[in-house]
Amino acid sequence: MTFDPKKLLPQHKQDMKAAEAVVEAGYQAMKPVMPDVLFWFQDGNWPVSHVLQELFTSADDDVVPHLRSIFSSGDVLWVYWVLLCVVPKLPQSVRALLVADLQVLATTTDKEFVEEEVHLEAQELLEDISSSEKESGG
Repeated sequence: MTFDPKKLLPQHKQDMKAAEAVVEAGYQAMKPVMPDVLFWFQDGNWPVSHVLQELFTSADDDVVPHLRSIFSSGDVLWVYWVLLCVVPKLPQSVRALLVADLQVLATTTDKEFVEEEVHLEAQELLEDISSSEKESGG
């Protein structure tokens, strides 16, 4: 019997048991269904998103294209929640790969993005990345 990560995915926003199973399975096991995992960050108020964010503490650079896809999706709230819930959980080495993307978001003049304060979240993340690099001597 082969492992099917799709079977672990939450079925609804309150499916905490499934979210916990996803985190327990780990990032490497859930890689094949990463877009499905990231779907749950379209609204950071969904209970499953609070559990799922822990999955990203062990993420590797394979997550970057998925995040870039969200950043360029035009879905302001999804971008906001990913910046707020996912990016801060990423290992420093992975966050460093997102600097150029964060700089674009930090300087956006798009009315919707500014109204939702996406630019401020991006600026804060850039500051955190810069501080972490200085502390680690990078």
